[in-house]
Amino acid sequence: MTWHPATKIQMSNWEYFSIKMQFADFFNVSGNDGDDLISFQTDITPDGEMPSVLDNWLQRKINEGRAKKEIARYLLDRKDAFFSSIVIACLGDIPEFRPAEIEQSELDDLELMDLQDLGFIRFDRSQKYMVLDGQHRLFAIKSIIEDQELREEMTPGFLDQGLNVLLVNKGSGEDYSDFKEKYRRLFTSLNRYAKSTNKETNIIMDEDDIFAIITRKMIQDSKIFKFDGKAENNPHIDIDTKAISQGATYLTSLATLYDVNAIILQNQIVKTINPMIVESAYLMHRPPDADINFYYNMVDGIWNALIGHFPDLNDVDKRVDMRSPNEPLDSEGKMDHLFLRPKPQIQIMAKLIRHLIESRLSTDEAMDNDEIGNFSPEQYSEALKPLTWIDWDMRKPPFMNLILVNNATEPGEINYVMTEGATSANQRMAAAYDICLFLIDDKDSYQPRAITRLSATARGAGEFNTQNDANEWWEKILEIKNNMNYD
Repeated sequence: MTWHPATKIQMSNWEYFSIKMQFADFFNVSGNDGDDLISFQTDITPDGEMPSVLDNWLQRKINEGRAKKEIARYLLDRKDAFFSSIVIACLGDIPEFRPAEIEQSELDDLELMDLQDLGFIRFDRSQKYMVLDGQHRLFAIKSIIEDQELREEMTPGFLDQGLNVLLVNKGSGEDYSDFKEKYRRLFTSLNRYAKSTNKETNIIMDEDDIFAIITRKMIQDSKIFKFDGKAENNPHIDIDTKAISQGATYLTSLATLYDVNAIILQNQIVKTINPMIVESAYLMHRPPDADINFYYNMVDGIWNALIGHFPDLNDVDKRVDMRSPNEPLDSEGKMDHLFLRPKPQIQIMAKLIRHLIESRLSTDEAMDNDEIGNFSPEQYSEALKPLTWIDWDMRKPPFMNLILVNNATEPGEINYVMTEGATSANQRMAAAYDICLFLIDDKDSYQPRAITRLSATARGAGEFNTQNDANEWWEKILEIKNNMNYD
């Protein structure tokens, strides 16, 4: 048995304890599960599997890969690793609690009342203690203790690190079946109704994720996004939501800018220099300032080259009228620019930019520069020039009836929106991207068979009333291709 400092706390119909524990208290270094203080669901079922009856589940399934690869690495690699409280439950008798003996004179000096709820709790290893919240964190600790390779990475004192544990237990005379129901309800309260931080908040707060760091740096330093007023009033970027409504001034949203930057930076040139850029583990460790500046200079250079080719994108007043899918084609100043829509920005624009960077700028050029990978503005501009060969107004082919679909409910009505249709929006985005690659191909590298496949895929993804409409739409794309000016 072991004793630990604890505070007894009462809330609604729960009596629970806040306990100071160490990593070494949870699992025995012998590797014998029977000697462990903490049990997982599969440790207490006869066949070592999750219970066959769903009502007997007391935990969710453990994602062992996530615990071992992500959380264990976080514990081993990060000097600032921190866990919030773990919640466990005793499935046996109520653990023994012994109040601390504090002289009344000491309480008087501290101006405190009686502290009968402050004391020590005894863990009896003959009982079973189940994890209610934090099982992946505890499984990561268990993995480090039991895995030979991970154990060799433990620093001195690793197992002595402290952790706060909240222990819930049955009430006096409470039946186990009643407690199990209450236990499962508490699990739901902790996990289902707890609201995690959204993507926007994570981007704003993360000090290790390179894509979050450079996205914030762009908003602060880039002439495209920089704004002297409050961040929430920035007319260039929506920091609250990913979707952008018609008539908005924003160039993009915070979450979309993050995704676009991530796609652009995961290009072959960067991957040659830093293969880890595509690994999720890389986002858990802040890179050196020199690397941050390199990545920032690349994405800022690319964004500036894009705006150089499409200056209206940087005009706050013009952007208001450039998300108008249902305006007539002859409406002055109105259009529906693909580069101003978040989803196409990610799935088409960013991927096309990455393709052009990879195909028109070489790794050798990057390595020859004084500062690795920092191409000149002229190089970025020349690389992105093929984007100017396409009319990006989504009210026209190839985007009309492919990305924009008419969801009007009455015959004869028009209401073009980006929404799900007979095919998913992602399928239609992928088809549009492939068509764009075909249109900017200035070397006639597409063989007839490849064009036939592209035609079938694109027409199948689009939303057309008849097969004849689909064929006419594809003929217009071929006409656009034949009339392309590749100068």
